[in-house]
Amino acid sequence: MLRDAASPEPRRKLTRPAADPRPDPRKAFSGRRTKAVRTLDEVVGLYPDRRVEVSEKRKGLEFYSTDAQPNAFTMDSQEFLFIMAQYYRGNVPLRLVCILIANQQAGGVIELTQEQMADILDVHRTAVNDALSELTEHGIVVKIARGSYRLNPVFSYRGAALRRLPDGKTEFVQVEQADVLDELRRRSDLPDRVRYPSLDALKQAIDVSREERAQLRRERARERRRAAAAVVQSEMLFGDEAIEPDGKG
Repeated sequence: MLRDAASPEPRRKLTRPAADPRPDPRKAFSGRRTKAVRTLDEVVGLYPDRRVEVSEKRKGLEFYSTDAQPNAFTMDSQEFLFIMAQYYRGNVPLRLVCILIANQQAGGVIELTQEQMADILDVHRTAVNDALSELTEHGIVVKIARGSYRLNPVFSYRGAALRRLPDGKTEFVQVEQADVLDELRRRSDLPDRVRYPSLDALKQAIDVSREERAQLRRERARERRRAAAAVVQSEMLFGDEAIEPDGKG
């Protein structure tokens, strides 16, 4: 019997997909309790001698060059950063980061003394020293020697640049980001926040800073309410002879 053209198609029988033949990776940790992995840097920190690779993309604010995406970096005008750092006057650490990014050579090395940084930013040397200490504490900048620093290649990196030679000629210098990361991770004298940097740590610092500022705002609001309440109470007690908050009658 022929099926009517308007009648629905018969349901197809669904089949279950075959079981994944690959072994369970958790069995490699036999005898150990597994825990959730929050960041790739956490895994690298646990196994510094192993090459760790993932198939997923890195976080949007982090950049790494891969075979599939070689030199996948943004391009910034170093001269623009240099000028902006001098034009705006507030927040010395942020201005100093702009100066360091604008002056980095291939491999992220910056050849500037603190006196030169202070002269560029038009601030006292102690302000630069304090700013560098703050940036170093967060693992953003690493001191190599006197007058020589390096930006952490996870946050900012210049892979290649022209270098002027003593005879006036120039040569093209290229430094692989992975080589710089390996160099930092082999230095046992550096803290983990430098050897295995993560933006999560900076995000946590932001949360702490915001909470401290919010707490300060709450304390100031309480002080204003206390002062206002004192004025109201004084007016109720003394009437026209109420004492003003500044102590004058």
